[in-house]
Amino acid sequence: MIKSTIIIYSDSIHSACSFWRSHGVFLELSRLGYVNIIEGTYNDSWTILRACDIAFFQRPISKKCTEQIFMAKDLGLKVWIDLDDYNIIPEHHPIYDLWKREYDELSFTKIMMLANIVTVTNQQLKNYYLSYSNNIEVIPNAINDYWIKQHKQKTGKNIFLRAGVHHHQDIYKYKDQIINIFKKYNDWNLIIAGSDPIFLKNEIKNYKFVGDNNIHGYFARILNENCSIFILPLIENKLNLHKSNIGWIEATISGSVALTPSWFNLEEESVIYKDEESFYNGLELLITNTELRSKLFNKSIKKIKSEYLLSTVNNQRIEIVKNLIQR
Repeated sequence: MIKSTIIIYSDSIHSACSFWRSHGVFLELSRLGYVNIIEGTYNDSWTILRACDIAFFQRPISKKCTEQIFMAKDLGLKVWIDLDDYNIIPEHHPIYDLWKREYDELSFTKIMMLANIVTVTNQQLKNYYLSYSNNIEVIPNAINDYWIKQHKQKTGKNIFLRAGVHHHQDIYKYKDQIINIFKKYNDWNLIIAGSDPIFLKNEIKNYKFVGDNNIHGYFARILNENCSIFILPLIENKLNLHKSNIGWIEATISGSVALTPSWFNLEEESVIYKDEESFYNGLELLITNTELRSKLFNKSIKKIKSEYLLSTVNNQRIEIVKNLIQR
């Protein structure tokens, strides 16, 4: 069978979103011989598109995306849209103004109507986007198999927090609980990546900021830091309720266990919290109970191997490609 050629349109080939949802997954399919891929730009002409069978668009929300999708459809390509929580940006979010300038409701409605298939990261997002399309399939975020081979449970008295600027409001909600836990267990260290929240830095003695990294630098960081616990402080709002469980996957492949919000539905694989009090109690439980950490880590490894390995999840993408070409 002749391999299908997919042209990929995404924000950036180097971004974390691209790693999890576009180039990262399709490069693996290309390496294994299932598809050919071409890097697309929004200046592409018909001459490039005519060499392709499928046009894949990650996070298309603007008028420029609509124009490219119309051209792909006119030239007989099948259109595949992939979406995450980028359409559910609250006004207080740091990127809201940028998103508002880019997002166009009419264009997005047209995009969804033109799509031959729409894929999303979880069932909550599928339910959200059903008002735009009834042709939606859930493909969870999954980790390439070679990462899981590098795991070994960590035992260091270090707690890791990915504190990107987009999450400062989330972290601030739990700042008192985080500060108090490090006052009580002052032989433990907090390791921060992404940004350097001053409201924690000034209050915690054993505090280490390790900077910001690209996706592969970040994975190298979490593999090399001896952190036995990841904390994922999130406010229960519309945006966060539609997030996937990437933070727990990252914790597991690094050798850590995670403190996760209840809507991640990881009761067997992590300690969960529902409010500030249960956040503090859950973190204290993880700090003091090494046997529990070992149990949770083993269950997390088992769940990832059964549900979140890219070699398994990519089978859904292979079937989508086959079905699109046969239409």
